[in-house]
Amino acid sequence: MPHPALRSALLPCAALAAVFTAGCDPDCSSPGRVDGSYDTVARSTKDTWQISGFSTDGDVDEQLAQAELLSQLPLNGQRAWALKYVPGDDSYTLSIDEQRVIAKATPSDDNCNQLALRADGSFEGEAGSLHEFSLEADLLWTGDGLSGTFSYADAWTWDGRSGEVRLPDGELLATLAD
Repeated sequence: MPHPALRSALLPCAALAAVFTAGCDPDCSSPGRVDGSYDTVARSTKDTWQISGFSTDGDVDEQLAQAELLSQLPLNGQRAWALKYVPGDDSYTLSIDEQRVIAKATPSDDNCNQLALRADGSFEGEAGSLHEFSLEADLLWTGDGLSGTFSYADAWTWDGRSGEVRLPDGELLATLAD
């Protein structure tokens, strides 16, 4: 027979075990659990990215302009993200550097914290590039951030040029900001 002090210490543990074995996951009951501000880093993981709208003749000015455009993409490098669940619409407001778009996040049947995020919208780069983009991401929410893979495509205009960008293979790491 356990000592009475040990028995009273075991009761809260037994109650917690019953909650977890019953399959109750309080995080899954609220789609707004991922709401917050994030420090986000995104990058292409393979050399399969494509860009059109620049001369391919090896001109240094064209290469520099292309690099500058790529630095303005909403899914390239470090950005400030914010997610906010919209209850009546079953969607999220996704803000990338304070520019808002509507996103859908569908949980996996196997794990409610595995999210398929989809967003289409407009983004203006720091140097004035305009992007009509589409984002698809498979992300895992861990309680303190999001991580996973993405694909990105956009049609852009900038500095008298226009073209398209395709990033079929990327990775994203978003950490909740303080």
